[in-house]
Amino acid sequence: MSQSPVQALQGLRDAVSALAQTLYQAESSPDLVFVKSQADAGGPAAPAATRVIDLLARLWERYPLAKDVVERLDEAVAAGRHDTVAQLLGPDAVTVPDGSTRFVGALIDELRAGADEVMAEAGRLAGAARAALARLDAGATALRGLVERARAVGAAGDVEVAAATAALQVATDAVASDPTADGPVAALDRALAAAGRRVAELEKDRGELPTRLAGARSDLDELRRLVAAGADGAALARAKIADPAGLLDPLDPSVVDGGGDDALAPWLARIEADVNAGGWKAAAAELDRWRRIADRWLADARLVATANGKAVARRNELRGLLQAFRAKSLAMGRAEDPELVGLHQSAEQALHVAPCDLPRAEALVAEYLRRVNSTVPGGRR
Repeated sequence: MSQSPVQALQGLRDAVSALAQTLYQAESSPDLVFVKSQADAGGPAAPAATRVIDLLARLWERYPLAKDVVERLDEAVAAGRHDTVAQLLGPDAVTVPDGSTRFVGALIDELRAGADEVMAEAGRLAGAARAALARLDAGATALRGLVERARAVGAAGDVEVAAATAALQVATDAVASDPTADGPVAALDRALAAAGRRVAELEKDRGELPTRLAGARSDLDELRRLVAAGADGAALARAKIADPAGLLDPLDPSVVDGGGDDALAPWLARIEADVNAGGWKAAAAELDRWRRIADRWLADARLVATANGKAVARRNELRGLLQAFRAKSLAMGRAEDPELVGLHQSAEQALHVAPCDLPRAEALVAEYLRRVNSTVPGGRR
């Protein structure tokens, strides 16, 4: 059912009134005030701001066209001029500046859509500026905290912190010129993140330094023990084993406690002195180098100690085996077996004479074990 002229008039009157209110709200909104300031400033944000201002101006230019038609329609309806009413409610009631015509309701809809676009675009531009300023404030606060933390670990001039400080200035200048600029603020965020990781790394390194130094001192003690074990093992093997195989030259104890610059103990003492004097960053880097050298010496010392102790350790192992199988033969009731007694005596003598002929002792013990096992049901003969 179509509307009567009176109903159509009332709908158009309400639409024009709402449109006027929307345009006034857009004109006086804080977002549009900001957009006008950017358009007037002529900076990088000016083109986008100017487009919004120009669009609003075009809306105000066309608004009187719609308002005029509605006012004339009001008069025609009141006067009962039906031909005029039909013309004013028709598709050619309004002629716009480009020469085209349209129904007045369609023009009002266009103007309302334009006003919505103005509000949305002004909100976008102003919102981007507010967000950039908020990120700048947050960045400045974060940077102050990072500088304090860096200063606390003696690294206020660290390159990552300096880069973040420079990025804050660049972003501040960029936002002052174009509050909608995101690139410099995003770069600030990245610089702050890098500085944060660097400061956290420095804090971790400084916090771990006492434990690392304690570990280094413990490793020095272990290295001293291993160097002595390597030398003692070689001396003992030569004294107790005939022609011991696989011996390695003992390490020189001066690698630990010597007077040279590369000796590990005095080197570590210098590192600890640097830490106590406040130069912990350089000391931590030097400790890394000390650790690489010390680890190589520890590996060598373990290798020497193991190799030089192997022959005597094998002799002692054979002694234990012989004793265990002697107890086994006694448990089997063969304590007086002449063959076993003789083998046991020969093996025991070979293992307790110095220097010990280890290959011969190995063979005698192996034969004794074989003979004892051969008397066990199911044992090998």
